[in-house]
Amino acid sequence: METLIRAAQDGWSAGRIPLPTHRTDNRYGENIAAWAGNSRLSAEHAVALWLREKPVFNLLNSLGSYHVGDERPSNVAPTSEKSDTAKSHPEKSRTAQSQPLIVGHYTQVNWHSTLRLGAAQLTFDLADDQITRHYVAIICNYDPPGNILGETPY
Repeated sequence: METLIRAAQDGWSAGRIPLPTHRTDNRYGENIAAWAGNSRLSAEHAVALWLREKPVFNLLNSLGSYHVGDERPSNVAPTSEKSDTAKSHPEKSRTAQSQPLIVGHYTQVNWHSTLRLGAAQLTFDLADDQITRHYVAIICNYDPPGNILGETPY
């Protein structure tokens, strides 16, 4: 925890909000959320952030076969090419090309075979010369892990 606090202070002075490091093994699925500010938002806020990925999940899967996690769909042509998808659904093509579509948090929360959930909340105050802000990090681990290639979340 001391390492995370030090990283948070360093990140804070550089204008960034640091995140705890993800697990290095694949034993559990994992979602992480962090924020800093004056309000003391709860863990429910983290879950709400992850669930906001549902419209992107629906969009990604309307473009073709099911996709797992955070990815750029391979069936959408770059903007320089005028594919049938780009012509018939320009909003889908533009969205899919700008950045990877992030849905892995949403699918992990909803993964059908998850039996156990472990959750932790880390909170502390970060201060600089001008202001003190409250830092919160929420980490959830899912067992067994989800986001398995070739499987659907539900």
